[in-house]
This record gives sequence, structure tokens and C-alpha cells, in this order.
Amino acid sequence: MTQIFGYHTPHTILLATDSLALCPDARGGWERKTVRKIVPLSPSVFMLSGGYGLGLALSHQFAAAVRSQGLWDVENIFPKALPFARAQAPLLHQQMGTFSRPGDADMDRYYILLAGISLRTNPPSAHWMLLGAESHEASIERIPLGSSLAIPRHLGFEVRVSRLSGSAQDLETVKKLMEDLLRHRAQQSQDAAPPFFLLQMDANGIQERQLP
Repeated sequence: MTQIFGYHTPHTILLATDSLALCPDARGGWERKTVRKIVPLSPSVFMLSGGYGLGLALSHQFAAAVRSQGLWDVENIFPKALPFARAQAPLLHQQMGTFSRPGDADMDRYYILLAGISLRTNPPSAHWMLLGAESHEASIERIPLGSSLAIPRHLGFEVRVSRLSGSAQDLETVKKLMEDLLRHRAQQSQDAAPPFFLLQMDANGIQERQLP
């Protein structure tokens, strides 16, 4: 119930996402809704959620906690994410306990991606971290990441970007590939929907663009 593509180099992160999420409805069931999945944590860090709506709720709660503690950099925010998610996910699950489980096991999964630029290095360095759970009842875990990300898995994308060197020309190639794959996914499946967003993080900060 989502589509996210990502590409990581030592100094740049590219991310593309749709806006579809699975959320509880007023009748105690589930509905597909278009929502904003991008949650800023600070000028240099944000979260991106995917799948079951628990991930988005956790992102907003973590963002509120980060702001209340005055945290803003990668070094202070990233280590707190997994302990916070493990503590808060069961409480959110209880709050959503009156709702039936999604019928499809794939829809029961949720993911939270943290992405940020560290300004403590010279030049600034790019960092990302993926958290995920197989269901809203399962423990949330850290998922190892390489230089590419696709949720759900997309081997074609992963293989193509694994051959790139991270040059400026390669970044433009990846942007175009992400945009094309998002549109194709939305045309071929009900599990992705516009609006689509492209984010780039580098020494210039976070740049967000809504795809036309």
C-alpha cells in the first residue's frame, strides 16, 4: 500500500514517493486514502512512512517528541528513532485495536524511513535508516540498507541504480527513472496513487518537488 524509491550516495539522498496509505475508516474497517507521508523533523532530517497507517502515526508522534526536545541533527535524532518506535507502536496498536486487521498480509506491513544530512562532516554527509514491521502486532526492527531502496521490492530499479557511480549525471538519471516507475506503478496497480513527490537532500538542504 505504498511505493517508495530511494538512492543514496555519500553526500546525496534521492527519494520518490506516492501518497496512498491504508487508514482506519469511520465504520471500523479500512480505506485507501491519499495522505502526505513526508514528515519534517528538522531543517536537515525528515521521515517518510509507507504501508499501513501505523507508520504515519508513529512518524508524527516522533516528530513531536523531537521538536519538544529541541533536537535537530542526524547524530541526535537517529539513535532515538528505534527505541521510540518500539515503545510507542504497541500503544498505537491498542488505540487502533477496535479496527479489524487488513485482509491482505502485505497491507499489514509498515515502514518508516529516516533521511538526513549531517552538517558535522566536511563536506556534509547523507544518512538514512529504515525501520519496519511485518504487521502492526510484530516488533519493529531496523532493516539494513545499501545504496538503493524500493518499497515494495523492485529488482529492476535496484539492479539499474546499483551500476551507477553517483555522479551528477547519474542523479538526473535516477530522478527520471523514479518518476517513470511511480507513474507506471499507479497505472498498473491500486497500491500507489498521486500526488507524487521527489525529494533531494544534500549540502543545500532538503529540496522537495511535486511531480506534475
